Amino acid sequence: MYRSKVKEPASLAQARTFIATPCWLDRRCAKHSGNGGKMFKPSIRLVGKVLRAIVVCNGDSITSVSKLTDITYSHTLKVLRWLAEKEIIEMR
Repeated sequence: MYRSKVKEPASLAQARTFIATPCWLDRRCAKHSGNGGKMFKPSIRLVGKVLRAIVVCNGDSITSVSKLTDITYSHTLKVLRWLAEKEIIEMR
């Protein structure tokens, strides 16, 4: 499986792009495969410092993840740690 290089974001805007990005970046999910070839952009939803939802494209479907234990992407966890270090979110 293709894995993207794990790297830290430089800003919150970049973190929003990096977070929950699937490892297989060259594939599109079923919902977006016919959408003019546009890739689905993962996003996070923050309410204050509380992470409310992470929207993930796993190559087959769009999933909204609300529990951190559901996240399996190592680079997503790295970005979450970075957000916590910058005190943008609080990890408990």
